[in-house]
Amino acid sequence: MKKILLTLMLLFSFISAYADSCDEKNFDLAACLLDAEQGRADAQHAIGMLYAGGWGVAQDSKEAVKWFILAAEQGHVNSQFSLGMLYEEGKGERVPQDYVKAHLYFSLAAANGNQYATGNRAKLVKNMTPDQIEEAEDLAIQWAERHP
Repeated sequence: MKKILLTLMLLFSFISAYADSCDEKNFDLAACLLDAEQGRADAQHAIGMLYAGGWGVAQDSKEAVKWFILAAEQGHVNSQFSLGMLYEEGKGERVPQDYVKAHLYFSLAAANGNQYATGNRAKLVKNMTPDQIEEAEDLAIQWAERHP
């Protein structure tokens, strides 16, 4: 069930966020990839979604994380949330489960208005040690200092 929810949430964030070359109706992989490589956050998120789901490309969670991080660094809330989901679940050796990173990205997404991130973070904390929570909170503070 959790896997289905993750897929649906990731798909929703993909469908709801794009225009131009990354729009689902006018999707052009080469043009979207070019936009992503040129630093457009919504295109980076779209490419991350493709890799996360294996849609039109080979499924590759590590590659998805790479693109999500690039978009998240620019404040892309759906990428921040997607990273929280991926790190909470873990994807084997390619993307190991990491509650500290999941907490960080859920915190960022919540701060940027994602209504689901707060609830996900609250559930996640139940599986974390106090030291992990403190580390995640410190990382969130450091992130905020780097992104005024």
